Amino acid sequence: YCALTLDAALESIKTQNYTPDVMLVDYNLGRSSDNGLVLLQHLQEVLPSRPPGVLITADVSETVMQETKDLGFEYLRKPVNPVILRKLLMKLTR
Repeated sequence: YCALTLDAALESIKTQNYTPDVMLVDYNLGRSSDNGLVLLQHLQEVLPSRPPGVLITADVSETVMQETKDLGFEYLRKPVNPVILRKLLMKLTR
């Protein structure tokens, strides 16, 4: 499933009656005042299964990388290498 906002993600999860195995979230959420880390944190708080999260971003600043790791999420730089993404998804869904 894909959602463009936190509200859309929550609505999709509710109406489709599913919980994601892994959350892939872009750091830059466009017009939203929040970033992908805020969205990942909120989703983990409201989902009982607390699925793992992966932040995908072109931002290579040490601050974003460190904050991502401090919050317990994985970090992938754009452009995402499909082989690395596949390995990460396999690791996170075991």
